[in-house]
Amino acid sequence: MCTSGSTGLPKGAMISQRAVDDPRTLLVMSMYHAGGAVSRINTIGRGGLIDFMTDFLPGGVARVLVEEGITDVVFVPAMIEAPPVRVLGFADLEFPRLDTNTFGASPIVVETLQAATPAFGCRFVQVFGMAETIAVMTALFPNDHERALAGEEHLSLSAGRAILATEVRTVDLEASAAALAGRWIHTGEGGSLDDEGLLFVSDRVNDMIFSEGVNTYPREIEDGLVRLRAVADAAAIGVPDEKWGETVKAAI
Repeated sequence: MCTSGSTGLPKGAMISQRAVDDPRTLLVMSMYHAGGAVSRINTIGRGGLIDFMTDFLPGGVARVLVEEGITDVVFVPAMIEAPPVRVLGFADLEFPRLDTNTFGASPIVVETLQAATPAFGCRFVQVFGMAETIAVMTALFPNDHERALAGEEHLSLSAGRAILATEVRTVDLEASAAALAGRWIHTGEGGSLDDEGLLFVSDRVNDMIFSEGVNTYPREIEDGLVRLRAVADAAAIGVPDEKWGETVKAAI
């Protein structure tokens, strides 16, 4: 980096990589997975270090965050919920170097995010995408999460805004073949865009449950179930039914 030249001609100042950036990422996701691949490349590109965990163990996560000075983690929502719930005293631990918790691959429950934010004590970024779009299409950044925790809870249900060099649009299901021809990738999800450009994903269209002439997304059922105090997690699917065509079956 060149100096300003206040003592003569500008001079080249040698600066070590460590002085510029020192990210340290905890990688639990499989390296062949889009999330694991992109986070690995990002960390290496910044000259950082990667701590690998071959198995996700909530107690191990807590230990590594404390002992290794982790600055970035990449989780799925179930991993975010696990340490505070399953590790005694997790909420009392401090992670002074932890800066960003990036998560994706499935929706997150509002209550989980509300509990995890003070427990981890860092910024949260939600990402949404698929392998065909190099993992990330949209992102819900820390300021959006702060708004959600301050009262705008609907933002927690958003997948965020289109990232740099990316365009996102929604189309009618019948018109998708014509509207998405050419440079567009059809993700197969149902969703909507609001006036702020925030994307709200309902669920995969193929997962929709058709019962008694009504279209129901499994996520709507799952969100209702996990709000019950006795339910830690739930998954809803459609199963054949002679009377209704399909009916809902939930694993709790």
